[in-house]
Amino acid sequence: MNLNVLENVMIGDVYLSDYPDFCDAFIESACHPNGGDALTDDELEVISEDGKTLSFINEYIHAHQLYLS
Repeated sequence: MNLNVLENVMIGDVYLSDYPDFCDAFIESACHPNGGDALTDDELEVISEDGKTLSFINEYIHAHQLYLS
């Protein structure tokens, strides 16, 4: 699954104390592109096991400055 096309991505467990790697963060929820349905729990589990997901999460947190929230 191409993580870069997901919409309404919500990242959980973003803590400033975990800066800069945010190794505890995970994709809490997201939607398929173009106004699609929310990802199922099974889909979220599959992407959480993908080795590329941690890089995506880290880049997403930094790009959206989620650590400032």
